[in-house]
Amino acid sequence: MWGGGTYVSQNKTLPGAYINFFAVDKVSAVLGERGTVAIALPLNFKAGSVIEITRAEFVNNSVELLGKDMVDESLIMLREIFQNASKCYIYDLGTTHTAFDAILALEQYEFNVLCVYTDEAEDITQYIIAVKSWRDEAGKKCQAVVYNQNKPDHEGIINVTTSVERGEDSEIPAYALVAWVAGVEAGCEVNKSCMNRLYNGEYEVVTNKSQTELETAINNGEFVFHKVYGEVRVLKDINSLTTTTLEKSDDFKSNQVIRVIDLIGNDTAKLFNKKYLGQIPNDVEGRTSFWADIVAHRKELEKIRAIHNYKSDELIVEEGKTKESVVVYELVEVTTAMGKLYMTIYVG
Repeated sequence: MWGGGTYVSQNKTLPGAYINFFAVDKVSAVLGERGTVAIALPLNFKAGSVIEITRAEFVNNSVELLGKDMVDESLIMLREIFQNASKCYIYDLGTTHTAFDAILALEQYEFNVLCVYTDEAEDITQYIIAVKSWRDEAGKKCQAVVYNQNKPDHEGIINVTTSVERGEDSEIPAYALVAWVAGVEAGCEVNKSCMNRLYNGEYEVVTNKSQTELETAINNGEFVFHKVYGEVRVLKDINSLTTTTLEKSDDFKSNQVIRVIDLIGNDTAKLFNKKYLGQIPNDVEGRTSFWADIVAHRKELEKIRAIHNYKSDELIVEEGKTKESVVVYELVEVTTAMGKLYMTIYVG
């Protein structure tokens, strides 16, 4: 009788075929999805809870999930968000819960952009501190959209300074546009830019800045709208970073660049945590496998033209200072959308 079956080590006695079958792990080359916004609102429907809702659910089932019809005037900020986003996590503040409560509840969820829909200075400060901490200390890569702050100066903070038309006794808040910006930034793919994006929301947007004022706004790291050919559009897809260093160059001012590096950070961490952490030996073979998975992921980014000129032979994956640690070094060149045309015409 021939031997056969599967094997763990090559120590069988009987002759025969010992064959193992394994599913191909595809996590390495899958790019993380975008389109999710987080926001805290006083819905007074499920106070103290996080409500997950998709665009389709908002359109078809908002009464059951939120307690109000989607066309209710009090839900205009969600209509603005869902112009471009596909999913939203809503922390219901009710009447007693705070920004701190919202931060603790929302930090366990995966989202691309936190919409800071308030003008309460103390609350805004808490949200900004939270996002900076998530990015710099916890490895949670997301951005926050705030209104008219005094130079937050951070790539994780998008500072909207354009307001909307507001009549006397108007209930429309000056910060209303943060909802639309949060949605468009979350819904923007890594190989795209929000620069020159047409505003398709419900508000009348104030676009009265002069050319000089628009230039000043850009230099101050402000996200602004302007009117071109009679249409309201995003002037430039930037965050609030203004101070550059050796670690953070001018490239970090571009939200398109941040989207790419955030995706790389989030996807690589997820790959390592799901496939390698505690499971794969930290030897040459294990690190070679990790190297190959990283390369496969970056090649997917290169296919969609989010990055370019990627050289896999410059990717280094080596053992760290301890036997369980792995250190990775790589160079990534982010591709950005065209933004300026300098043209010289000679007429003979």
